[in-house]
Amino acid sequence: MFEPSSFGDLLRRYRTAAGLSQEALAERSGLSEGAVQSLEQGLRRAPYRHTVRALADALNVPESQAIKLEELAARARLRRRATQAPLPTTLTSFVDRSDVDELVALLRERRLITLTGCGGVGKTRIAIEVARRCANYYDVVDFLDLLPLRDGALVQSRMLTRMHSQRTLLVIDNCEHLVSETAAAVVHLLTIRPTTVLATSREPLGVAGELTYRLPSMDPETATKLFVMRARDVDRSWTADGTRLAMAEEICRKLDGIPLAIELAASRLPTLGLDGVRAQLAEGLVLTGGPDLPLRHRTMRATIAWSYDLLGDRERRIFRRLSVFGGAFTLGAAQEVSEDETLSSADILEQLALLVQKSLLNATHVDTGTHYRFIDAIRAFAGERLAESGERDRVFAKLAARRERCATQTRAGIAPLSHSRPRVA
Repeated sequence: MFEPSSFGDLLRRYRTAAGLSQEALAERSGLSEGAVQSLEQGLRRAPYRHTVRALADALNVPESQAIKLEELAARARLRRRATQAPLPTTLTSFVDRSDVDELVALLRERRLITLTGCGGVGKTRIAIEVARRCANYYDVVDFLDLLPLRDGALVQSRMLTRMHSQRTLLVIDNCEHLVSETAAAVVHLLTIRPTTVLATSREPLGVAGELTYRLPSMDPETATKLFVMRARDVDRSWTADGTRLAMAEEICRKLDGIPLAIELAASRLPTLGLDGVRAQLAEGLVLTGGPDLPLRHRTMRATIAWSYDLLGDRERRIFRRLSVFGGAFTLGAAQEVSEDETLSSADILEQLALLVQKSLLNATHVDTGTHYRFIDAIRAFAGERLAESGERDRVFAKLAARRERCATQTRAGIAPLSHSRPRVA
């Protein structure tokens, strides 16, 4: 007697008996053909009740057979819940971003994706949401936060506790302070287990086969929506008319669309109002958050300092010297203002690439070249470090000399030697 071992086996048997193709069953049930294929192949083993009912109705099976389908699906759902560590609970509503759907699709094709981006851009929240939406495609969804670890030797042992024989999605959060150790452990895990890894880090792991997904800042519309939602969380009497929305969008642009900065700014609304928040941002307001946030996220300064503390000495020197640029700049400009007896042009090229890799500097392709730019909060932090170093006057003098040389060449009709002229403060 046939005894199906899984929901997919039984679904295939019922579909074949009904004389239906996967395409026909998909059309009748309102599912996609890909969804039916995934269920029958076991890529999705624990469909929701409403999905099971839609398939049973489309197959026109007796109620006893519909119950059998639901029993197998329910058994799979219980197995998954029993074996997986719960994803972190989020206390605030999620503002959807197009990156989520893109990452869900990419995870069907790749076994290792690393979400990178500057501190506060939303890597952890996006990773959790992606994992939730992907849950039905895996037997186990597990979560490992490396933030509490300071000893790289512990990464491998922590990873071993996440080794499942079933098809697993493992989210590894906060890898940037233990990149090399995490990379070695991930390679080992992917080699011996049917695991897909979604990692978050301020820099890539540098593993063969890794897909690096640099999470961008929020677009103005999404950023403004986040600001309004968080403002309403702290003050239910606050409403957003056209004038307030326009000012909220201006504030979000000033904050470069960084979700953490937007949430921290919105939390000051009851005290300062929109006018006050905007005015204080212009004066360099130190954004602060509550005790529910990790220490490194309670201020934007702490978030940036976490990345800065992970830099080497040469990277720190380049980082702070580049703060003299108020807008986009080129490699040639960076070399002119940063080079000295301790840093050659080649050194600056190497360190510039590392700053981009570690999400402290943005790089944009312009025609056949590349322009670099800080987000405002990071530039302000770098500027403070420059002032503390005692180098500020010397570096600004180099910048002034460069600008004067470029202006002289322009007046003489000579193209500047160092690519395009940057916009500077």
